[in-house]
Amino acid sequence: VPDAHRDGITCIREWNQFIVTGGEDHYCRVWHRRTRELLAQYCVHRSPITDIILDLEKPNLFHSCSEDRLIVTYDVKKNRPIVQRMTPNSNCTGLAQRRDCEREVLSCGLDGRILFWDIDVAEPVGCFHEPDTKLICLAVSPDGRYVAAGTEHSWVYIFDLSESRKIQEQEGHTGSITSIVWSPDQKQLITTSADASVAVW
Repeated sequence: VPDAHRDGITCIREWNQFIVTGGEDHYCRVWHRRTRELLAQYCVHRSPITDIILDLEKPNLFHSCSEDRLIVTYDVKKNRPIVQRMTPNSNCTGLAQRRDCEREVLSCGLDGRILFWDIDVAEPVGCFHEPDTKLICLAVSPDGRYVAAGTEHSWVYIFDLSESRKIQEQEGHTGSITSIVWSPDQKQLITTSADASVAVW
């Protein structure tokens, strides 16, 4: 798809029938996976999109975050944004979603906080805080018990959601961690870094 966004594309996610992209031009766009047709576009953010996730429970919803501190939930059936939340202290750098409880959306930011958001509540309903740390990305484990976060100073943190505490921290890169994913069997974490390396934990 040429010229899918006016500037760089910062994130991409896919459903069975659709592809969602976010860009430096502040837009989130929904594309038909087979025809490549642009189906919808939303310009709610005022800064580049930093992450997009598809909702685990409702297949018509997706969530985006941005450097403008907004976290937005969209309904593609209604073709509009339905919820907007503002992180209190810092721009939002990454999103994930709990697989238990209320399917809360998790956000991380440069203030060292992982915030928990319920779709029906304007303010965060929970928080992990790592002072003097800039969090770049995060991922919830396949069984939903753990969340792993990558930092600007090359560390990986793992938190136990059921016990609400950090259980591990590891260092293996020499640059900022740019993405983090769990393996399907949950025995490994894979991270990429600004130091041009990929690490398997």
